Order: sequence, then C-alpha cells, then structure tokens
Amino acid sequence: MKIRKRELAKAGIFGSIDNPVVVKESELEEIAETFPEIKKAPVKLGGHWTENRPRLANVISVTYDKKTKTLLGEVEEQDELSAAVDAGYYPDVSIGAKQRASDGKMYLHHLAYLGDEPPQIKDLESQIAENLSEAEKNIAAADNSDSEDVRSYPSTAEKQLYLSDTENQKENNNGGLSMTEEEIKAMQAENERLKAENESKEKMLSDSMAAARERDKEALRKAAEGKVTQPQMDGLMALCDSFQDGKTIELSDSDGKKKTENPISVLTGIFESLKPKVEPGTLNLSDSEPKEVEPLNFNVI
Repeated sequence: MKIRKRELAKAGIFGSIDNPVVVKESELEEIAETFPEIKKAPVKLGGHWTENRPRLANVISVTYDKKTKTLLGEVEEQDELSAAVDAGYYPDVSIGAKQRASDGKMYLHHLAYLGDEPPQIKDLESQIAENLSEAEKNIAAADNSDSEDVRSYPSTAEKQLYLSDTENQKENNNGGLSMTEEEIKAMQAENERLKAENESKEKMLSDSMAAARERDKEALRKAAEGKVTQPQMDGLMALCDSFQDGKTIELSDSDGKKKTENPISVLTGIFESLKPKVEPGTLNLSDSEPKEVEPLNFNVI
C-alpha cells in the first residue's frame, strides 16, 4: 500500500457560460470538517459509480487550504493502482459528496480516479479485486451505493470561468471565485431570456417563410394549369415542398448579369412561357364566319 497526496477539488466556477458549475468554499470546508467522522471514503476508476465496486483505494484524510481554496486529500492506494498512477495514468480526480441528514453539511462520499487505463493491464480493477479480501471487495453499505443526491464536483484540471481571461484577472482572483452566485444567476436568466427571444423570432420567420412559400406555390399552380396532368401537378407541388426555405439559385440574364431567384419562381417563369395543351374557352364546332346560304329556285312544270 502507498499513501499519495492529491488535490481533490477546488473552489471556483467551472463548465460553460450556458451551464456553469459553482463549487463553493463553504462546501469544501464542510467536507474537510466532516471527514474525521467518516474516517474513510472509497476510490473507484473512471467517472462515478452506478453499482457496488471493490475498494481499489481509500481516502484516509482530508484538509482544506484557505489560501489556495483547494480541498486536499491523502489516498491509500493498492500497489497495482499506485504503480499505474506513478506511470502517468489516472492524472485527474473528481469527488462525489452528499449532505448528511443530521445537519445538512456536506461529506465526502467517494473519490473517482480519471484517465486512461494502462494498456498492458487489460482490466486493472479486476486484477486488483482478485487480491482483495471479501470485506474489501464489498462496499455495499447503503451510504456508498449510487444515489441521485450525490453531487459530482469537477476535476481541478478543468478550466475555470472568469469575467476576464487575462492573466492579471486570474492573479487578482488568487484562484478564488471570479463571479458571484448572483452574477451567475443573472447570467443564466439573461441567457434564458435571449433563448426565448430567439425562439420567438425563429417562429415568426418560419411562419413568414411558410406563407411566402404558399403564395409562390399558388402562382406556380396557376402558371402550370392546362399544361400538366393532375398527377404531374401533385408532383410539382411536392417538389416545391422539398425546397429549403430561403434557398436561392444564381442565374444569368440575357446581358450576362447575375441575379438570384428562389426555385419556385424559376419554375413559375418556365411554365408561364409554355403554351397550354388545349386552348381555353368554349368548344366551337362551326366556321369562324357563317356563310350566307343562297335560296333554292324551283320551276313548276
């Protein structure tokens, strides 16, 4: 067994502007404060578990550094895991914490080792588990099972969000929070407002384009009447529906000048230039000019 010191979590704002994750100093201080009561917290490989797993290592002590606003821990590792970490695997960690029922304070639920598995070891976890006792293999206590109220904290290696990305701003913050919770909430509210506004504008634009498409289709229908059969007309309308809204094509006029038109308007122009198969109007079987009929003369003998 080997004891290793690691950074477990850091106060700050992580993630993206749209979905920031705030890690409070008070939460990390509570985790350090409550750890002596739980004495040990299990370690697993990769992410956060969803089932009972063997104890590959244990967090055996936790402290909080107010100057760097960092939660630090000592981890007692199995030899195989320790060798893998020494070789550069599992460079990052992330903690899971819960609120205890007695006073609502946060406590360390588990520690996850993050990174690649050594390629020469097909399944490091299984190999370690073979050498563990039954008690070490089984961490089935209810407190260590998966639960929706376990909060996963970001790795200390993740980039923090700052109001300014300049180095001076980062130094002035001294590793602490650069945005307050109120600022985060205001930013999220503004993002939600802008999102709703954009969705409303997109709907209005979509409705407007749909109305314009129907007008263009009606103009095309009139231009094609008498020149195509009904099945062909249906196919023509279906073709129009396949055109992307706002899509235009570039054409050259007789003078070689470029112009853009939407595809339905181009089709309308083509059909307007075609003659109908049957001239419209009533059917007239007589000559265009009626001829005068001369009277017949009969001679009576």
